[in-house]
Amino acid sequence: MMASFIWSQYAPLSAMKCSVAADTLHRALLEVAMDPERDGEAFAACRREVAAGAVIRVWDGGTPASTLAAIYVRRLRLIHQRGTPEVGFAEAVQALRACGDELVRIGAVDVQHPSYHFQLFLNLSATVVIGCLGVDQGWKTLE
Repeated sequence: MMASFIWSQYAPLSAMKCSVAADTLHRALLEVAMDPERDGEAFAACRREVAAGAVIRVWDGGTPASTLAAIYVRRLRLIHQRGTPEVGFAEAVQALRACGDELVRIGAVDVQHPSYHFQLFLNLSATVVIGCLGVDQGWKTLE
């Protein structure tokens, strides 16, 4: 089954045109997201979900990687305080830091069973996945 892609301008998550041709983006994301050579548990888990048909959302525009690194360091601290299971968070932050002020596009893959959210960080042209992290969303069902 092929993965679906939705482009969004942050909110609402509606389909829209982007600067990268849809078929080019589709192929590039699938090649990188499913690349068995890519290290890390988060990449492997996300790759399995994409292969199973999970929807990949990618937001238009870019944010400096250094800004995202600072945001995600705080989020990692909160996740650890709450005891929420995560995968690949520290590695994704490290990858963002390595990119300095390069503009980065954000993507996401949400999975229902088990309830997990994968955050993808892509280069501005959305042809390379810089980092991938996963967060257990099971806590949402406990509230």
